[in-house]
Amino acid sequence: MQHQFADGDVAVRECRQLPDVVGVAAEVVVVWATDADAATFDGIAGLCGAGTGVFVVVVIPDALRAAEWRLRDIGASVVVGEDVGADALAAICRRALATVRNERRE
Repeated sequence: MQHQFADGDVAVRECRQLPDVVGVAAEVVVVWATDADAATFDGIAGLCGAGTGVFVVVVIPDALRAAEWRLRDIGASVVVGEDVGADALAAICRRALATVRNERRE
């Protein structure tokens, strides 16, 4: 993602665990979900919680496709398969960022 946002208009930060994201000022968060365990769902739900104003994109492997609607139910804005290319994911993030910023202006 660093390459897709090399123009400098977006700061890309890597966090290895969901708790690392807490406290980071973010408008859009991309989560690579590798497990469908309670900690994963709780962490994503916390990011999506009321009042956070964060647009959460969750990337899942085919093995977790059955969890897609649960992720949407807890607040994930977008759920995509892990085969999404970096350019497509960057486009999703740019649209999400525009949405978040427009909502904040209103």
